[in-house]
Amino acid sequence: MPLQLAGRSIHRVCIIDDDPAAREAYGWAVEDLRVSAATEASLLELKTPERFVQHVRHAEADAVLCDYHLRMRNYARFDGDELVVECYKAQLPAVLCTAYNDWDVTLMRSRRQFIPVLLQSADMNPDSLRQGFERCIEEFQGQFQPSREASRTLVRVEDASLDDGYFHVVVPGWNPRVKIRVLVDDLPGDVRKLVKPGNRFHARANVGCEKVEELYFCNWEPS
Repeated sequence: MPLQLAGRSIHRVCIIDDDPAAREAYGWAVEDLRVSAATEASLLELKTPERFVQHVRHAEADAVLCDYHLRMRNYARFDGDELVVECYKAQLPAVLCTAYNDWDVTLMRSRRQFIPVLLQSADMNPDSLRQGFERCIEEFQGQFQPSREASRTLVRVEDASLDDGYFHVVVPGWNPRVKIRVLVDDLPGDVRKLVKPGNRFHARANVGCEKVEELYFCNWEPS
């Protein structure tokens, strides 16, 4: 029997990871959901995330479980965050998983808008995976949890190390005491040149989230 979630059926999950042992372990979690697992030994032939989505459709997979860092070991030409974003845009449920704690340094917050679930490998199990796929499907249907809904909010630049590729902001409407790291590449060019300590912007952000790693920004504009 397929897995039934929010009115959709999942028969097969495509597992993406550059580590064969991790692919096998993820496969066990998928099979515990009574769903078949299809692993990919390499994605090098698929030069873009868009090509991957086409490949998954052809392979008749209904969902994706994907590691974050895919460029290691010459496994892929892109990383898992890019892949999951394209899956989301194609309304293909996808859960991003990572064994590392470097998301704050490398993950673009603008992409979190299209990444409903980011799991630590240690927290990945059949229940968290099922919940992750279900959240994706609900968002495809326009049902967003309060922690994922974006609204226009004020963003204040606290400090800027643009040569290092990042800066810190405070969002008073979320938590005025927490400095949030933002990558410079997350900003459109006309906004990027205005980033200076003390400057204010407006952006859309999911200020209803509880954890800083869930916070995303989009639609930046000068205040």
